[in-house]
Amino acid sequence: MVPGCNFDQWGPVMTVICEVFDPAEAELTVEVVQRRAIADLLVHIDNSKRHVGHTEAIWSIVEERKPLARRIMFTEKPGLARLKVCFVDSPVQAGWVRNHALKGRLH
Repeated sequence: MVPGCNFDQWGPVMTVICEVFDPAEAELTVEVVQRRAIADLLVHIDNSKRHVGHTEAIWSIVEERKPLARRIMFTEKPGLARLKVCFVDSPVQAGWVRNHALKGRLH
């Protein structure tokens, strides 16, 4: 396993997220928005690992900290967020809405 990369024996897997509540622990601050048009990334939550290969747009949220989990803090303050996400019901709808500095760096 390569440090910083989330790979298994079949290739890249979904992004694993661990929610934290201390800004000092957070790797990334995320604002959840309701309208897709203002989101940077449309995210589908799937904890079943069925969607191998959809690395950044499919998130698995874990309660305990795992070595490769991204530590994310959710905020309601738009000025504090580095990323705006909108949750979607289907993995087909998930993906980047626009170019973003974090594109390719979440997994």
